Amino acid sequence: MDEIEIDDIQLLVQLGVAPDFIELLLDQESLPVAVPCQALPLTAHDKLTPTEVGILRAGGASVEDAPEGDNGYAGKLLLRDLIEECRVMVSQCHDLAMVAAILGTSEDEAETLTREVNPSLYSIQLGDEPLLFPSWQFTGSRTIPNLKPLLLVDGLAANPLVFSRFMLSRNADLATRDGALCPRDWLVEDLPLAPVMRLAQDLVVG
Repeated sequence: MDEIEIDDIQLLVQLGVAPDFIELLLDQESLPVAVPCQALPLTAHDKLTPTEVGILRAGGASVEDAPEGDNGYAGKLLLRDLIEECRVMVSQCHDLAMVAAILGTSEDEAETLTREVNPSLYSIQLGDEPLLFPSWQFTGSRTIPNLKPLLLVDGLAANPLVFSRFMLSRNADLATRDGALCPRDWLVEDLPLAPVMRLAQDLVVG
């Protein structure tokens, strides 16, 4: 397996994956192999924060059987899944000019919306790079309904990877006649905010 580059590790950290969690995967002493990450038992997470547990539970990434004598193989596989997910997430973001065009406003006004104490736009920044805006927060020429209350859930928006997974993952608690929806689609349908807020708060609390 090729070595994981330092730029890849930096991307994970910038999108909310804790360095200690990355080190744990690389050490690969306690993480089970051949188990889907959403099915890992709670007892395997004693050293992880609730956010890191959320990363494992939310994702779909799975690990394969490690070759004999390579205890770090499964951890590196999971890291590669996370790296690829982060790359896709970044590639699906809009820049400031696009966001201004979507909202029909100036770039200065759009930037103000994301830098306010109580923001109504969600942005991420990778190092000194320009702001990026996850595309899931837009529908048509506006932001999705009730985005602002979610941005105020303590700790949720601080972890871009977990936040994006949360917004885009179908949840059985958001059931409709046509099946379960992800929080983003639930809000786009203008359905009640309360169940989404409960799920968001549960995710942060762990």
